[in-house]
Amino acid sequence: MADEELASYRLQFQQVEAALLGDPDNEELQKLKTDLEEVIALQVCFLLLHLSSYFEFQIGDRVMAPLPNGNRAVAVVDSLTAAGVAVIFISSGQKTIVDPSDLSDAPDAGKKHYVFDSSRSGISKSAANKKEWLAERERRRLRAQKKEMKRKELDLAKESEKNSWIKFNHKAVSKGIKGMKRIIATGSAQDGPAGVEYLCLQCFIIFNHGVVFNLAGKTVQYFSP
Repeated sequence: MADEELASYRLQFQQVEAALLGDPDNEELQKLKTDLEEVIALQVCFLLLHLSSYFEFQIGDRVMAPLPNGNRAVAVVDSLTAAGVAVIFISSGQKTIVDPSDLSDAPDAGKKHYVFDSSRSGISKSAANKKEWLAERERRRLRAQKKEMKRKELDLAKESEKNSWIKFNHKAVSKGIKGMKRIIATGSAQDGPAGVEYLCLQCFIIFNHGVVFNLAGKTVQYFSP
């Protein structure tokens, strides 16, 4: 749903830009453009936070992944994409994209060794596991907290954009000018999103932390926490 909203806001941005070509000094349109730029940027950040919490595994992790024949084999996470997780099977070198829910931890012998591994640091395995678990729990808590803060910020920006849009249309109608329809609303309601006809979002995850979005004709790179 968030990516559909982003696509519709992008279309809306293009509509406002087109209107500004004919009326570049229109303050209401300029305000709409500014509000939409903020909404798009915040929506991208929100998507990034959502994606980072969606993927449990990171690039380089060894996992158990499903083979085409239904069996499972050890593979290495090669990249994280909007379509799923790209893995390379160790036995064959074959690369494929699988659903994150189909992955599981690889056996201990096939997993990477970290500095806190009991065999290397002398720390007991149970203590090392507990330390790792506590660190992961704290990371998840902070990530969820940041996501909630970004969601509230996004809601405020959307409300500002909606009010600017309604204000512009009211002025246009009072002057006998045909207003512009918010592309985000496919229903008859002017003040609320009801869906989107098609998706224009182009999203690529790179280096496990960066996402490149094509927004309003511009390529913008954002980095996840």
